[in-house]
Amino acid sequence: MYKILWMIVLGCISQGAWAEWVEIERSEIQTTFANPSVSRSGWSKVRMTQMSDYKTPRRYDDKTFLSVLSQLEFKCKERQMQMLSYTLYSGHMGEGRVVSNNADTGKWNAVTPGSLDETLLEMACEKK
Repeated sequence: MYKILWMIVLGCISQGAWAEWVEIERSEIQTTFANPSVSRSGWSKVRMTQMSDYKTPRRYDDKTFLSVLSQLEFKCKERQMQMLSYTLYSGHMGEGRVVSNNADTGKWNAVTPGSLDETLLEMACEKK
């Protein structure tokens, strides 16, 4: 009885984690997702998580990966963004082993109109 109840609880928890991702863009190479939950960083910045899931393995430093999880920060009013960190995973959808990660703050870049970055900025800033 307890095993069945535990399986139901775990199933609900895992489906809840998947439900956070919203598909933003799909191509022959990858599918890009964003987590619509945002957090504030100071008075005029918001942070959001993005995931790129590749259809075929990609290479980085002689290692292969299938997905990238990135932490992004946006200045909504100025329409700028920077990457705060990224993690490369051996499996799809951020699963498997960590292949590489980087937590260096990037530089602020203007968001190009009509780009994927603009879609992400609008999604993050509307939640602000």
